[in-house]
Amino acid sequence: MSNAPFHDTIQLYYVLDTWRSRRITSVRSIVTKSIDGCLISAKIYVPLFARRSLRYLPPEEDVGRINCFSVRPGDKLVCAASDEPEPPSDALTVKTITERRLGSRRIWHLEITAEYQEEVPQNEESSTA
Repeated sequence: MSNAPFHDTIQLYYVLDTWRSRRITSVRSIVTKSIDGCLISAKIYVPLFARRSLRYLPPEEDVGRINCFSVRPGDKLVCAASDEPEPPSDALTVKTITERRLGSRRIWHLEITAEYQEEVPQNEESSTA
């Protein structure tokens, strides 16, 4: 999956000791919006084989290299470039990450699905009867 036809950009937010972010370019994002125009879900396709300055590593191999990234369920993403130090309140939450390494290396890609998830305050307790 050559990155030539992919012109979208995402901003991926992850937590180490504080929020960190990584801009990933040359991706394809297919978004679903609600009737009022709010983004509710997205599927992101990231080519793995093209000449990329940023390389994907599975989370267990990610050792904090500058030119690498990994994605974990629970990370936040924005379907645009952003300079915010923390994810905005309408950021999508990563649900699944699937590596597609079948067939020709030119079509290898990473599929990321993300959904809007309303933040629930930590101090509220669910009542049980």
